[in-house]
Amino acid sequence: MHGMVEDQIAAGKPANVANVVAALVKAGLPRHEVIHRVASVLSEEIFHAMRDKRSFDEAGYVRKLRELVGASHGD
Repeated sequence: MHGMVEDQIAAGKPANVANVVAALVKAGLPRHEVIHRVASVLSEEIFHAMRDKRSFDEAGYVRKLRELVGASHGD
């Protein structure tokens, strides 16, 4: 999962992944922890897509990533 998140950051797709990582690091979280948090959201979306036999919901994934930024203010 680490590799998948790093690949998303490098490719800029979805574009918001790099922004979320940067925001969480700026908020004071260690980058490694941030990658784990993003990977957790990615894993959850992949799981639901496979379980429900549907396409990966990129918009939903990005929305959940943005929620991580909001949640980091309460850490």
